[in-house]
Amino acid sequence: MLITAILRTVFGDLKYIWNLMKQSSRKQRHADMKAAILDAARAALLEHGPIQFSLRDVARRSGYSPAGLYEYFSGKEDLVHAVADESLAQLQAYLSRAAGDLAPAQRLVALGLAYIRFARENPQHFMLIFTRLPSRRTTLQVPPMGSSPYHLVVQAAQDGVDAAIFLTRPEFGVEQIAYSLWALAHGMASLQQTHLQQFQADFVSHDRMVLEQFVAGLGAG
Repeated sequence: MLITAILRTVFGDLKYIWNLMKQSSRKQRHADMKAAILDAARAALLEHGPIQFSLRDVARRSGYSPAGLYEYFSGKEDLVHAVADESLAQLQAYLSRAAGDLAPAQRLVALGLAYIRFARENPQHFMLIFTRLPSRRTTLQVPPMGSSPYHLVVQAAQDGVDAAIFLTRPEFGVEQIAYSLWALAHGMASLQQTHLQQFQADFVSHDRMVLEQFVAGLGAG
């Protein structure tokens, strides 16, 4: 009886472990398949843009049937948003790490440099976000979402204004400071990822100098 009880316990434990392993394996396969679909969708969006983007093309690139995609995404719009969210989350992570606890002026410079570094290290994500996908924010009357990478730039600008480090004037307030910094960093990043891709120069040092000069110009004196 004792041996029987022990065997039942052992076999019960083994069955439990086996079920956990199967569940883990299924979750991993699901994650791998979803990642493959997102990779295929990103490539399709980069090539064709959101208007000509199709689930059939994604299915062909990923090796899954069009119907099979619906196990992971509710439709074309859901998939486009998932691809955008993935890329934006990566940019958000770069900017969040750079911002840290820096003072507003240093933070703006760090955010600009992190933006350019993101473009250099993740060219597909960068090109996808800023050449193929429109902003979901469509008016100044709607504040940027807290999860938006741009929100970090706006917050740094706001902190600088609140601390009287940055001056504002009519028609040039917090939003304009943030937009100007973003546009400056984006211009440098875009040039380096396209026309100047093969150009040999110390872009990092030059980018820092340009951003520092811009931020210094925001000062109160």
